[in-house]
Amino acid sequence: MEQGGSRADPAEAARHVARLRATSFLVLVVGGLIAGLGSTLPWATSRPFGLPTRGTDTVFGIVALGAAIVAILAALLMRAGKAHRGRKSMVVLALAAGIVVAAAAGGTAAAGPDTLSERADRKQAEEYARSHNLPVAEYMKRWEAAVTHELQPGIWITLAGGILIVAGGALSVSWARAAARAEPQEPEPPAAG
Repeated sequence: MEQGGSRADPAEAARHVARLRATSFLVLVVGGLIAGLGSTLPWATSRPFGLPTRGTDTVFGIVALGAAIVAILAALLMRAGKAHRGRKSMVVLALAAGIVVAAAAGGTAAAGPDTLSERADRKQAEEYARSHNLPVAEYMKRWEAAVTHELQPGIWITLAGGILIVAGGALSVSWARAAARAEPQEPEPPAAG
């Protein structure tokens, strides 16, 4: 350490930057994979029929899946990139993607399972009515009166993945700052005049 205690040993600083880089990358990718997987799993089930509504049957599930993919791509680009400005852009993109995933899953879970299943219910009811040669409009009235919904693990898995992506984004912020401090500073050109 220097006399003021403001700078660490350059080798230790490089190890710290490498650990932050590896950890942030790992947390972002794992979070993206978990969120992506959760988006394809059932988020709600219609009872008494047991018909699942997968995350990707809903707009919010599709948005969560897309944001999970964006987070993984941002992590890969961050890992491959050398320019500080490019890293900062990917960090912001990863953080935003994590927030979108968490908001899509968390907001949907908070709104309740009934909000998830309207579109999927109609599709499932129509398929059921047709397969049993029942009038669709009449069957839909019965369906709406009889059906309840329960949240399923897929929505919570997606939310956990979103939280991991946000954590990975926060670690990436620390990594980008540490990397910027550890990079050798170019001397400023003399002022003209």
